[in-house]
Amino acid sequence: MLPILEQCPSILARGKGKEIRHVIEVLIQYSMLLILEQCPYVLTVGKADIIRKNLNFLCHHNVDLAKLQCMPLLIVKKDVFKEIFSLRNKQKHDKSFWQLAKIYMQLTERYNKVMSRQDIQALLDNLGVTEDEFLANIVAISNEKYLALDIQCLKNTLLQKGELFIGDSTVIPIEILKTQAESIQALSQRIAKYLKKKYGYCNYDDVYDFVLNLIINKCGRIYINYLEQKNITPLIFRYCALFFKRQVQYMMPFYDHVKKYKQYPVVTSYDENLPSYSFLELDEQELLNYISSCLSAGITDYLAMTLKYFGMTKEELETKLALIKEKMIQDPELKRKLYLN
Repeated sequence: MLPILEQCPSILARGKGKEIRHVIEVLIQYSMLLILEQCPYVLTVGKADIIRKNLNFLCHHNVDLAKLQCMPLLIVKKDVFKEIFSLRNKQKHDKSFWQLAKIYMQLTERYNKVMSRQDIQALLDNLGVTEDEFLANIVAISNEKYLALDIQCLKNTLLQKGELFIGDSTVIPIEILKTQAESIQALSQRIAKYLKKKYGYCNYDDVYDFVLNLIINKCGRIYINYLEQKNITPLIFRYCALFFKRQVQYMMPFYDHVKKYKQYPVVTSYDENLPSYSFLELDEQELLNYISSCLSAGITDYLAMTLKYFGMTKEELETKLALIKEKMIQDPELKRKLYLN
């Protein structure tokens, strides 16, 4: 029996045993069993024939199936990859078009990388979009008010350098880092001082290290695409401030929650009535904690905030929550304490 079924035997109760066996056989055939570690939910909702057709379609298009590890639930959707690979015939103004376009780029290894002008043009031809449409919906980072200027900057960079970074975030290239080292340090100091003043409880050295690391490891996109075209200080400042704010909003509710326990005696013995959450991975605990803090604050669109905060797709979040629920259902202490219905 697969380890995942030993950990989550309720899968057998939810799904049909024969269909589950067929799904496992298909995944073995395509060397895709590891995907179940990311999303055991595939076994309860997946149909072997659909999964086989999807994987066969991707193999026909020379797609590395390992790319599916970050989007596992796609393989259970009928004809989803046919739709993704035929975007040229879709409506370009539809928001879902650009979401599918990003998936297409990830599957074909055209995302989160520096692309030449020739490669970008080939991608535009495949998608059936203009350069302006592509830059506005995939590459630009400005809001609508400054979008036209943003697009022009990107065009200038593409014309002068012959390449752009297409993706979310990346490390600053070493050749840029060498020439910008002093300005990056100075900018990190300015931003750290601002954040230290705004969030007075913070230690300056910690904030400076946080900002410096964030700029070097996450802001490469800005330096590659905009450095020679405009003053990038406002872009870097805004990115760091928003990122730091999210971290503070996440940490403070739990810090305030912990502070109240100072009024109680320190517990030195283990209380067997308290449920253990050690069966959850750290990233799973962080995800639940963030959602809990949103709910405690009365935030109604907490799922949208969670997607943005963790940089996940809706499918990835549903997959993660399904896996967490499976683990929680199997925990005897939780079942005994009736924390789950």
